[in-house]
Amino acid sequence: MFPPSMKTKMDDLEARKAELENKLTALPEQDPIVLHPVLTETYRAKLTALAGSLNQEAGRSEAF
Repeated sequence: MFPPSMKTKMDDLEARKAELENKLTALPEQDPIVLHPVLTETYRAKLTALAGSLNQEAGRSEAF
């Protein structure tokens, strides 16, 4: 159904995928990343300020 060159390329990609999956499973478990509890509120405040700046004609070019 596919040309031989395409089959060869697909076989190479499948082999590379298997190799990468093996490397991933061999990696040690890492501790989860813990974010500061106030981080989401800080991010929300900064985005709100940015949105406000983008909506004002005077500071729009600086906000961009």
